[in-house]
Amino acid sequence: MTALPRLDPIYLAHLGAQPAIGLASLWRSAFAGGGVTGYYAALIERVRVHSDAYAMLDLSHVLQLDFQRDSALSLQGAAVQRQPLYRLQQAQRTQAPRILVLKAAGDLMSNAPIEFLFERRDYTVDVLYLTSADTQPSAMPATLPDHDVLWVAVAESDANRSLLEALDTILAQWPRPVLNRPARIAQLARDRWHAQLRDIPGLIAPATTRVHRATLGGLAAGLAPLGSLAVDGGLPWIVRPVGSHAGQGLAKIHNLAELDQYLQQHPEDHFFVARYIDYASADGLYRKYRLVFVGGKPYLYHLGISRHWIVHYPYEEMMQDPARLTEEAAAMQHFESDFLRRHARALALLTERVGLPYWGLDCAQTRDGRLLVFEASGAMLVHGMDPADPFAHKLAQMRQIADAVEQLLNDARP
Repeated sequence: MTALPRLDPIYLAHLGAQPAIGLASLWRSAFAGGGVTGYYAALIERVRVHSDAYAMLDLSHVLQLDFQRDSALSLQGAAVQRQPLYRLQQAQRTQAPRILVLKAAGDLMSNAPIEFLFERRDYTVDVLYLTSADTQPSAMPATLPDHDVLWVAVAESDANRSLLEALDTILAQWPRPVLNRPARIAQLARDRWHAQLRDIPGLIAPATTRVHRATLGGLAAGLAPLGSLAVDGGLPWIVRPVGSHAGQGLAKIHNLAELDQYLQQHPEDHFFVARYIDYASADGLYRKYRLVFVGGKPYLYHLGISRHWIVHYPYEEMMQDPARLTEEAAAMQHFESDFLRRHARALALLTERVGLPYWGLDCAQTRDGRLLVFEASGAMLVHGMDPADPFAHKLAQMRQIADAVEQLLNDARP
């Protein structure tokens, strides 16, 4: 049996001289258009004079938000090597929830941005960073702060696969409740999870195939027939590099000439390929729903409406057309009586098979009324950074989701 860390109820040795600014505050500054360059001088001075690990971690976040990924990961690695455990926030009440969060060292897509779920809540939150090399039980610290709930925030990815496998073993006998079991997170890989959903009535989950660029190159050159690739149906296809997010590198391929051109523009070795399914509404616009499931209950986080089939919440389009914001607000107001009622059976079965207490789903509705699922993840970006004008309805939804998370934490406590 794996030796478990000792849980210390008054463990404070890891606290820094100055508290962390925190990812949520830094991201909020960048999102609001103020940028993060104003943080550089003070953080660099703290690192230079005090070798402050908290400042190193904050500075790594600043570098990532300033699109300096390599420098950010190098500095993050140094911070985590120096000190893997950080107190994100300290509760004021003695009986407030105590949460230990496990994160993977990596970029902003490597973990669930739990900071937005916890900010302005009276919780004590400690974050333990683990690297892809931490695949043995001995990699866990000998002592950890005691906690009521452990939350696995590690996202599914190639880089995190071995870590998730190791954590599944380590956490099997964990003495505190665990939210988001690693094995359940791992099953959400794009090329695996659709197989669990194919028999759900009223739901479309196109098969996603992982393909090496040499195979796609052979198809583009006519050296192999299209039917040799295990994709439901023929062209058009959706192609994206493995590990990409937020629509980066995502393209619709109509013919072999477009496939060849795509490969010339994208040097990656591995790609995901799936059949494209048209989900345009009767008015020609595309509507993508992001749902958040907390304790088995779905909430509508946003409804993005766009002229383009790639709907990565189109802020400019939404703000330029007040009717779209009105539609989004109405969809939130009537979510349970409309969207949820129409797709109740499919969502209930989907929730059961995903099996996570907290996760997100990107989906749409086809013209014939079926639920088209794009992606499920325990690490989707869910935040409250939108300005109150004109997104008051979205902020209200975020508060509702955070309230549900608080209830989830309280229910999970021993």
